[in-house]
Amino acid sequence: MKTVVSRRGLFKTMQLILMLAMGVGGLYMTFESVYLRTFEILPHAFILPFSIWALYLPLTLFTSQYVVNLSGFQRKGIWVKKYIKWQQVEEVWILMNYFGGYNVALVIEGERRHTTLFTSFLKNQQEVTQAIMEAATASNSQVSLRGQWRAAYGTPPFGIFSETETPPTTQ
Repeated sequence: MKTVVSRRGLFKTMQLILMLAMGVGGLYMTFESVYLRTFEILPHAFILPFSIWALYLPLTLFTSQYVVNLSGFQRKGIWVKKYIKWQQVEEVWILMNYFGGYNVALVIEGERRHTTLFTSFLKNQQEVTQAIMEAATASNSQVSLRGQWRAAYGTPPFGIFSETETPPTTQ
């Protein structure tokens, strides 16, 4: 069975490192101002939450790996390790994010919240997103695609999990 695994590219890794540095810098400025007793609440009311977010997001994305096949979807990371069968998925949302890319949100049956996959930070973003769309719709006919999927990626099937693949030759 074919499996699609997410990969991180050099440019996206550099973006995450820059974001991590901004988070560390923001926390440093906050603690330095407390230590020097020059703390003012208004500027730090904005700096501190942004710094925490700028630390959380890169740590999450550095450690995230997505594995997609026809039976289900696996998400591995520092905060979560989760396996989702396609029969549990009700909707697949393709949503534009603030960085000019698209993320995937899976609406899981019986859960209050959706599972967001930050695919815009992947080197193989298009392949992973198309694999999610194709595997979800091929494995579960009840899954509906929502959001900007047609304009961004086209209509499945994309041939990622096609049965007519030729096996690699050995010499």
